[in-house]
Amino acid sequence: MCRYAKGVFQYRERTANGNFFVALATMGFMVIGFILVNFRLVRWAIRRAIKPGQGPSRKSMANGFMRIRMVATTDEPTPRHAFLAINGNSDPGYSLTAQMVRQSLAAGGSRWQQVAASGGRCAT
Repeated sequence: MCRYAKGVFQYRERTANGNFFVALATMGFMVIGFILVNFRLVRWAIRRAIKPGQGPSRKSMANGFMRIRMVATTDEPTPRHAFLAINGNSDPGYSLTAQMVRQSLAAGGSRWQQVAASGGRCAT
């Protein structure tokens, strides 16, 4: 859990696994992976093994999915809760990321045009 603004905002992240042993193995592989990518030789080998343009097949991307559940709770005497659910029926690493970027750009509208017109500088 991460704490921001001196304990006012808290962030927790979880993942769903089949059972305790799958969760333990997943965590172990992630820790080992995070340690290994700190070595230049490992990064070089990964770049050599995975060429640009390689990625999941269209079938694999079509079978992917993403489910996100968010809960916001106020610290008032009588707490209020806000719930948000995001569901995606495609690969989150490719298809859904592209959709989210496109929707963010559409939502930004004229603000993105102002940033582009200023040469990429964003004045607030």
